Amino acid sequence: MPPWRSNPDLHEAWGARGFSLAELGRYDEAITSYDKSLEYNSDLDISVYLKACCYAKWHKAEEAIQALGEAIRLEPGYRERVKTEASFDGIRGEEGFRALMGD
Repeated sequence: MPPWRSNPDLHEAWGARGFSLAELGRYDEAITSYDKSLEYNSDLDISVYLKACCYAKWHKAEEAIQALGEAIRLEPGYRERVKTEASFDGIRGEEGFRALMGD
């Protein structure tokens, strides 16, 4: 049995489930898993960052920018990581993205 079924409060398992679903292109389910992970640890910056990646790949720019802003607030180092993260290529031209990145 997968760990998120037997121990639902294990935020790492929810995060891993989200990552696997995102790799399959099942972004809505991945985001739901990341949200579940955040229920157990609201300061889990990697789950917020990976949610932003999902939204960006899913072409939901507004949601991606909002989640990315939160991830950067939790961990400022993401601002540098975003520069080479292909997930955000489709929204780099968005005004909100440019403003968040200081462009």
